[in-house]
Amino acid sequence: MRDNDKQQRQKRILAINDISCFGKCSITVVMPILASMGYECVPLPTAILSTHTGGFKNYTFLDMTTEIKKILNHWEKEKIFFDCVFTGYLGNKEQIDICISAIENRTSAEKSVIVDPVMADSGKLYAGFNHSYVDAMKKLCEKADIITPNYTEACLLSGIPYNEFPTDEEIKKCFKNLASIGAKSAVITGIKTTKKTIKTVYSDFSESEYFEMSYNYINEMLHGGGDVFSAVLCGKILEGASRKQAVKTASNFTNACIINTKTKNQYGLNFEPLLRDIKKY
Repeated sequence: MRDNDKQQRQKRILAINDISCFGKCSITVVMPILASMGYECVPLPTAILSTHTGGFKNYTFLDMTTEIKKILNHWEKEKIFFDCVFTGYLGNKEQIDICISAIENRTSAEKSVIVDPVMADSGKLYAGFNHSYVDAMKKLCEKADIITPNYTEACLLSGIPYNEFPTDEEIKKCFKNLASIGAKSAVITGIKTTKKTIKTVYSDFSESEYFEMSYNYINEMLHGGGDVFSAVLCGKILEGASRKQAVKTASNFTNACIINTKTKNQYGLNFEPLLRDIKKY
């Protein structure tokens, strides 16, 4: 049994996401954040790209589906288990099935599962995804303790029309429909308002746990914000914080990173200088 001394070792997180070699997002953001919070973060790359996909042309893309199956088979032989599975960008439906298998077979009994259903933004699916992929993603969300969609992704998963500036009633309907997927709770990010603010809203699908946080909206394309948010949220949940406190810390830290980022010639958030103070948020 390789996975002994669990009580003495660091908590171990399996981060299933892509690697963008240039541009701060995905695993290259998730790993340093979770490491700074004291966790062992193990990457399982779903794809390797030369750059992230925002603002670059002719970037390289290597699909890792075949390789990640080999990696998981090796971990099975070595009896390597994880305390948490944290998923991000998945390139195809087969990778969704692989994630479900990893959750069922490579985790400890008291596991946490955080799913960031990366597939859309600004009212439309990313290139290469279709509605059959959305249906497959619902099956992964069913395994999650908490899902972290942006508002576009939440609309796709819940089957409601996208509205750039949704009403409170539309947001609550979105949560109501998300509850039927099977996830235990959800936090929806990137909800724009007509007051030039942007909201993050959390719900455990009950009236007692529903709250929102609001920040000034910065009309700039800043990549990796969702990865920063979800990584901090994951770390706080493993720390034992309440979902409400985890959402607050993740929201406040992400907003601080946005403020700390000079948008010109930047390819992600300047989160690194703030890591030493992450606990204060």
